[in-house]
Amino acid sequence: MQELHILRDLAVIFAGSLLVILVFHRLKLPALPGFIVAGILLGPNALGLVSDPRDVEGLAEVGVILLLFTIGISIAAGVFFGIIPALQAARTDVNVFLNQTRGANSGPSSSRMRRALVVAEVALACVLLVGAGFMMKSMLAVLSVDPGFRADHLLTMKFSMPASRYANDAQIAAFCRQVEDKVTAMGGVKSASFSDGLPMTRIRLTRFVLEGQPPPARGSEPTADMRGIFSPGYFDTIGIRLIAGRNFTADELQTKAPVVVVNQTLAKRLWPNESAVGQHLRNVPAKPDAPVIVSTVIGVVADTHQEGLESKTRPEITKPMVDFTQLTFAVRAVGDPEALITAVKSQVWSVDKNLPVYEVRTMEQILDEDTSQRKFQSFVMSVFAGLALVLASIGLFGVLTSLVGQRTQEIGIRMALGAQSKDVLCLVVGEGVRLVVLGVVIGVGAGIGLSRYLASLFFGVSPAEPATYLEVALLMIAIALIACLLPALRAIRVNPMTALRYE
Repeated sequence: MQELHILRDLAVIFAGSLLVILVFHRLKLPALPGFIVAGILLGPNALGLVSDPRDVEGLAEVGVILLLFTIGISIAAGVFFGIIPALQAARTDVNVFLNQTRGANSGPSSSRMRRALVVAEVALACVLLVGAGFMMKSMLAVLSVDPGFRADHLLTMKFSMPASRYANDAQIAAFCRQVEDKVTAMGGVKSASFSDGLPMTRIRLTRFVLEGQPPPARGSEPTADMRGIFSPGYFDTIGIRLIAGRNFTADELQTKAPVVVVNQTLAKRLWPNESAVGQHLRNVPAKPDAPVIVSTVIGVVADTHQEGLESKTRPEITKPMVDFTQLTFAVRAVGDPEALITAVKSQVWSVDKNLPVYEVRTMEQILDEDTSQRKFQSFVMSVFAGLALVLASIGLFGVLTSLVGQRTQEIGIRMALGAQSKDVLCLVVGEGVRLVVLGVVIGVGAGIGLSRYLASLFFGVSPAEPATYLEVALLMIAIALIACLLPALRAIRVNPMTALRYE
């Protein structure tokens, strides 16, 4: 949905800008004020592409500063790029101008400048296309990561338990049992479960040692993420697969028995050549007077991502919940989980009408938030690469059109002397291909250097992968050939008799 909103805003910006510029052109007004007016009218839409304007502190002051800065840069750019042709015109020899048939601005230096600009545009477009290609492939790689659980049809929420009404864990446990029973009995609900944290959220870190082995030096013990769960239905509710062993029983969770379930990463790291089920772990107390507990591994579950899809899976231990200060509630729905929000809240408030409920989200929304920055970066990079590609194509089209106009007489002479249409076609297209190939070589070379510098931003792809560079080069050449087509077709339609009289 976020991409659709961005596309909509971009369409509004482009269409609105084009309309404003056309109005200024129709009224024969300077183009620069038209661009400035378009920016003033459509700036709020552009801001929406980056963030929610409500999240930007001091938006009005920042907007005024950005407006003045943009106007200043626009005027400076117009003056700077207007000076070059003005200086060229000032140095023009009037006699040469009157005697030549092509015009003063059609000389070798002007032609070389236009060609150089086209090569620069193609090179810049290639650099941006390389970056966009790697960013898009990174995004696809992130989206293809298995989170280790089923995010569909899953509703989550958190609770803040006031100490004034819940003085001990027994009272909170009684609240959890009532809420689970009420919500599970609702229509459209498959299961529900409490825990002290969910996948894709940070959880506590615990230290442990293997029972029967000499303990390592203090502070160098193995670590793992630790999650506490309240009911045996947690794994089914979240959609985490049991790989080996068994699940907790209700009695083990209620009595806080010394049993744990570990994930595959921890099992492979500690017991690579044997079963983890039946092994024993001993906790490392955070305080000297805290009890030492030896726990038995009763099961192994699939890995889940705790710090985002782009982070590596970490060792994880799941055990009966002993800390009730942070409660997370997960509900597995039959249909749309958002349709259950009001009903689930009502069931919670039927147990405690004053209990704050917050961060009510579906797990798919949590995953979307995790990948939103990656999607936005890929989208913005792709937009800029697309704009650069369009500008390079327009520049190439303009240069070749100018070339055909300047060489109309030459083309007519060639055709009068027997040149075929394919020869003229090759003449024009060859000129464009030479410019494009030079720009592609420069741009891909710069893109290789840039991609190695930005390698830390990529995921699941290597900057040494040649396929992306080849795809960019082929795309640029294909687009360039299309841009060459119209001037080339115009050239082969030149009438030799008319061209011989052309000046």
